[in-house]
Amino acid sequence: MTIPKKWRPLLLAALLSAGAPVSSAFAVGDPADDFLGSYTGPHNGDLDVLSADVRFDQAGSQLVFSATLNGAIGTSPDAVYVFGLDRGWGSVGNNVFQSGSPPGGLPKIGSGVMFDTVLILTPGGAGNVADLFYGGGHSLGAGSVTISGNTLTAFAPLSFFEPRIGEPTSWGWNFWPRDINSLANVHVSDFAPDNSDLRITPVPEPGTWAMLLGGLAGLGLMVRYRRH
Repeated sequence: MTIPKKWRPLLLAALLSAGAPVSSAFAVGDPADDFLGSYTGPHNGDLDVLSADVRFDQAGSQLVFSATLNGAIGTSPDAVYVFGLDRGWGSVGNNVFQSGSPPGGLPKIGSGVMFDTVLILTPGGAGNVADLFYGGGHSLGAGSVTISGNTLTAFAPLSFFEPRIGEPTSWGWNFWPRDINSLANVHVSDFAPDNSDLRITPVPEPGTWAMLLGGLAGLGLMVRYRRH
């Protein structure tokens, strides 16, 4: 089947838009075996980040967290996995990692990592949101955390991050594992991304996907009609 030249750019754009899932399109990759020089714990694969992602599901009014490690989660039973979010309230994260004083302590790490609230996940599937600026927190409900092999996924209601400034797509995030549930900087094994935050990305509305698929179907019908 020959596709007319004038339809080719539209067809290609539609395929690229509809064919790639959001998680792989926006997830940040991280090199393997890039443990921090300051890290003093075991160099197990489940403490080495390969990719991470945070998305805003507007339809479900929730945040979706995901990460892939370089080994099966649970290899390090004392590991915890932390997503830090910067809602814009303050530089709590920078103070923890860069002050050089308790509770983080020396050495100073994560110069570009800022956060005022955290989601802490365990290999057993527990999840807790802690507000470091206002205090308080929430525990994720049953079934909110899924761990399979070297990947983890968690869903947290947007209400767990109140009070908030602006839409979540204006917030920054970073992800880091620890080999033990401790605030000491030497227990942080890796950052993703390294020394910076990323913006939370939106999950397209169901209507957007329907429109894209409808456009693909329409292009296919036009091509077929023109051919015959």
